[in-house]
Amino acid sequence: VLQQAPDIFVEAIGVEADACVRIRFDGREYLSNGWTEQADLNVLPITSKAAGVGTIEFGIAEGSVAGDPMDGRSRPSLRTYWLLADLLGRIIEDRQLRRDLEKAERLAAAGQIAAGIAHDFNNLLTVILGEAETISSADALPAYLKEGAGNIETASLKAAQLTHYLLAYSRQQALEPERVRPVLLVERCLPGWQNLLGPKISLRLVAPSDGWEIEADAGQLESAVLNLILNARDAIEEEGEIVITLRNLDYAQQMALGRAPERPAVVVLEVRDTGCGMTPEVLAKAQEPFFTTKERGRASGLGLSMITGFVQQTGGILDIVSSPGQGTRVLMFFPTAVDIGAA
Repeated sequence: VLQQAPDIFVEAIGVEADACVRIRFDGREYLSNGWTEQADLNVLPITSKAAGVGTIEFGIAEGSVAGDPMDGRSRPSLRTYWLLADLLGRIIEDRQLRRDLEKAERLAAAGQIAAGIAHDFNNLLTVILGEAETISSADALPAYLKEGAGNIETASLKAAQLTHYLLAYSRQQALEPERVRPVLLVERCLPGWQNLLGPKISLRLVAPSDGWEIEADAGQLESAVLNLILNARDAIEEEGEIVITLRNLDYAQQMALGRAPERPAVVVLEVRDTGCGMTPEVLAKAQEPFFTTKERGRASGLGLSMITGFVQQTGGILDIVSSPGQGTRVLMFFPTAVDIGAA
């Protein structure tokens, strides 16, 4: 559509106007026939979801005398340009909505499959783990067989953790929600998390002393933050910093950030790193199950999808902001345990 749009717009403006059009979007340029660089241009923003996503430029084709009073022809009005820019923004927004819908449907189907596999696999693991425990508890069993039974138990517990990840991704894990003050949870865990990072990566907390409470599974929240810290550690090549930020946002503060609030008040838990960042292609797939940029065997690819599932199951939203060389910010928006008015 974008490749054809400049010439379609020229035709819409009117052949007599001898217009030429350039569209800049997503790092690319789309030119109409007869486009030439010139100083006298109308440059208008292309907006989608109230944000600028590109520009559309209108000029007069080379050799044209359109706009010359002696020629009897005039350039199209600025209103015409605005209408075309608005139309293009709507087309781009519609295309993105279709992509988002297709992705959501694909992930939902994958979640249903993952949940079914996880439940069946858990049933098998229960039998395997039970038999291994029975074998290892036998008094007359040779030492090497006891060791083998112990290895079966260990492997079964690790496999059970993988099924837990699958259920978390599909938002079907059993949660034990309670009132949690995230700032206190993070403060308690911070020294232990720092020990996992080594001396070249610093970890610090930025948070208000009066952090609001949320309704969440404390164990799963701790696991989610730890996973994000470990991801951040892996993204930092040598020296760097990981910052955990907690913020209380009421309705007005959410609006001021340009967000359409889904809850009157939220607690934002952000994990930011100074690592390598993600390309747009990696960022687009980061929350999909089994996607990983790590070497084969080093990761299951369920980390971020598991965290996304937990946050959504808790009634929250997860956002990721990242670009190459600029690090990564993962933001989890949790509704407060007690509603705070929108006034």
